[in-house]
Amino acid sequence: MEDMIEAGFNKSDMELDVAPKPPKDKLLLKDKGHYLVWRLQSLNMEVSTTIPDLEDGNCVFNSLGDQIRTVLNMDAPEDPLVFRLQVVTSFLTNRHLQEFTPTPIDQWIAKYAINQVHVDHLAIQLIANMFKIKIYIYQIFECDGIQEVFPLGLNGVLPHSGEVNILHCSERRFHNGHYLSVKYKQGNYEKFSYIKTD
Repeated sequence: MEDMIEAGFNKSDMELDVAPKPPKDKLLLKDKGHYLVWRLQSLNMEVSTTIPDLEDGNCVFNSLGDQIRTVLNMDAPEDPLVFRLQVVTSFLTNRHLQEFTPTPIDQWIAKYAINQVHVDHLAIQLIANMFKIKIYIYQIFECDGIQEVFPLGLNGVLPHSGEVNILHCSERRFHNGHYLSVKYKQGNYEKFSYIKTD
């Protein structure tokens, strides 16, 4: 499980429940579209339709902005460039997160302040800190799992005021993967951190 947690994410108690196996007679796992549908069904989730699904380098800001606005009813800019600039400049007041990147703060801000540039995972950590929220990142394709991002202070994890969910599609055709805003359907759900396929 250790290799599922990338640098920049907080290590947390990851659930070890095994999700049900995909039905082999109804689904070809090599078909990414069908697998995405099955994965969402297994999580009792659906992709948000309140924002466009664009692969334009702004998907982190689009997906998390949508979650913050629609799930938590908090203010987050709808314009991804405005949101991006707020997030990357917040690094100046979160210098304790420098350990998550080898890049000096000023260089990191200059690189990721540019519109449509794919951000690294530090941007997600900064969003967690800005809004004091816990972010669940559901991984699919190259590895199936859940990563949890907590707001971090100088002395460790801070209390959080809400939880949001995004889906990370880690396919080679995406530069650094693609993020989607996902929401639970009505009813009960379970969070699976691993899917066993055989």
